[in-house]
Amino acid sequence: MAENHNRSNDSEQNFAKIESWLESLSVESAVNTSRLEKNLEEWLHLINDIPSIGNIAFVTSGGTIAPLERRIVRFIDNFSTGSRGASSTEYFLRHGYAVVFFHRRGSLLPYLRTLKNCLSLDTMDRIETQLTMDQHHCINYLDWFQLDSKGTDVSVSKAALGYLLPVLTAYSKYRRGLLTLTFETIEDYLVGLYVISKRLMQFVKHESRYKRSLCCYLAAAVSDFYLPLARRSEHKIPSSANRDNPKPSTLCFDGSGLTIHLESVPKLLSPLILKWASGAFVISFKLETDRSHLLSVAESRIVNAESHLIVANQLETRFEEVWLVHRLCDPQKCVREHIQVPKSDEGQTIVELEELLVSRLVEIHQGLHVSTDNLTSP
Repeated sequence: MAENHNRSNDSEQNFAKIESWLESLSVESAVNTSRLEKNLEEWLHLINDIPSIGNIAFVTSGGTIAPLERRIVRFIDNFSTGSRGASSTEYFLRHGYAVVFFHRRGSLLPYLRTLKNCLSLDTMDRIETQLTMDQHHCINYLDWFQLDSKGTDVSVSKAALGYLLPVLTAYSKYRRGLLTLTFETIEDYLVGLYVISKRLMQFVKHESRYKRSLCCYLAAAVSDFYLPLARRSEHKIPSSANRDNPKPSTLCFDGSGLTIHLESVPKLLSPLILKWASGAFVISFKLETDRSHLLSVAESRIVNAESHLIVANQLETRFEEVWLVHRLCDPQKCVREHIQVPKSDEGQTIVELEELLVSRLVEIHQGLHVSTDNLTSP
């Protein structure tokens, strides 16, 4: 008993340190945090009057950047177009969820992603970067519109109507249940995760006029390493060490290049699950390049209470199959559920993987919502 009590005290102290750090970061970007909170409050007020909107999904999407300077010129980026988060958001909306879509600025958006796919891009075989499309493809959007003979009026071309109509129809149907918020740096993301998860859980537990529960679907590609704000130079890192550009304390020039010591990004899943969004169904993702290690790594994260459920996927097959790893049925046993996209006789995918994935997650979430009002530690 004493050991458990000490462990609990240690966790509380650690959570308090993390929260203090996040509060200091939010002060550094007070304008952005204030805007995020304002938009979130207005949206919560809106959906509170809509009985047809059920549970809430907090979806994170896209990659974070780890800046190397305060006035950002150079940064380390995590590759991600945000495809999984954007497509999953559409399917959560179809299942009656309201969705807070917290995404990297410039990454793919729900519904708009479909239009980008219409520009003859092979979305299954592309190499993912944060720049989701070459600029010369974007200009082709202009071909979807046409001028009248006088050059004074614009209309949608017949060819584009087939692309636009289903997208606009779906967006118009679900738009009130969708809130899009943005991040860019790792600090933006961490502060947003803290602020949004706390506020959504408070709303679900104490303010919602209708019985709702929260699902956190953390699909963002989050930096593992970063240069803390206090260690960044104010201005652009010099190209070499000289009298005009003295060597910053965090950098090492050895004549042949630059060495930077990065620190591990603080892990926020434990305080998210146990404190900020206690009672929410927390889903995170694990991407590996080595298939042989994928499931064992995912299981170790479940054992360490880093999520209620982990979606494990391999880089090369991430659009074709995933595994759901969890202990929701039996606390003593990890379950592995394999989800694979069916293909036609010609080898073409019949449905998007995210349609199958979200459908199964919604089924699990609804079962948890019925069976317990206090889902906490995995």
